Formats: sequence, C-alpha cells, structure tokens
Amino acid sequence: DTDGGYFRLNGAYGIKAMINVGTSLLVFATNGVWRVYGGNGYCFSATNFIIEKICDYGVNSSDSIVPVDTSVMYWGQDAIYHLHTDQFGTFIADNVSFGHVQNLFNSIGADDRTNATGIYDTYDRKVRWLYYNRVADNTPTRELTLDITLKAFYTNTIGQLGDGSVPRV
Repeated sequence: DTDGGYFRLNGAYGIKAMINVGTSLLVFATNGVWRVYGGNGYCFSATNFIIEKICDYGVNSSDSIVPVDTSVMYWGQDAIYHLHTDQFGTFIADNVSFGHVQNLFNSIGADDRTNATGIYDTYDRKVRWLYYNRVADNTPTRELTLDITLKAFYTNTIGQLGDGSVPRV
C-alpha cells in the first residue's frame, strides 16, 4: 500500500501535464481533464483512490496551464478554461473566454495556441499568456492578460529590437 503503484485513466490520450491542486492530482490530456484523489475520506494511496473525469475540454499546450491560487486556468482547443471547485467541492470547468475574448482566441492559429506559455503573477493577481512567440519571425510576440481582480482581459504587443531580438524586462 505504501511502496508505489500505478493507475489507469481509461479513455485518456495525449497526456500533457499533471498538477497538484489541494488534495487532488489533475491530469491534463488532449481529450479532457481528470482528477485523482484519495477515496473513502482517507488519504491517497496505491489502493485507495478515486478517478473522475472533470471535463472533455482538452489542453493544447502544457505550458498554457497556469495554477492560480486553488484553481487552474489553461488554453483548451476551443477556449480558455478555469478549473475550480464549486460550493460542494466538485471541480468544474468554466469557459472564461466566451463573451469576452473568444473572437481573439479563435483568431490565434493552432500552432500558436499549441506554443502558448502562461504564468500567474501572484502580486498583481494577473494571468499572462504569451503567443506568437517565434524566434525566426518578425511577427511581434503578443500577450493576453487576465486581471483576476477586475475580471478583465487585455492584450499587449511586445516588439523586437532592430537586431531582431526581443527586449528584456
């Protein structure tokens, strides 16, 4: 019971990342997100665990997955999602781009979505995703920021210097 083991995620393919959130392990795959946690009110062990699928909204880029306090945000194949618990402690997935930046998200090419990179600034409470971040291209890098406090999205463009390099902050 304490010397390790494994579990199967039936139906999961293209596993991109695993992130610990509270007492749960969230597993991000191409075809959805699963939660693994301890069963019967006890801790997780090799013989005592529960697996449940949270949603069918798969992730494109493991680098777009951003832990935010006790939740997680990520770029899915069709939208930006926020995984968090409801008042009963059940994980749910909310589409946070719909009605806000969905048209912008849809205009970003599949390759650029796959290469998106995100971080969470705990001080400013902002989630920042970089996209169009290409080394051998003159296209400026773009940043999509979600201000958690204001619940507002905005974009930034990060230009290149004359020698083609990106300015350092």
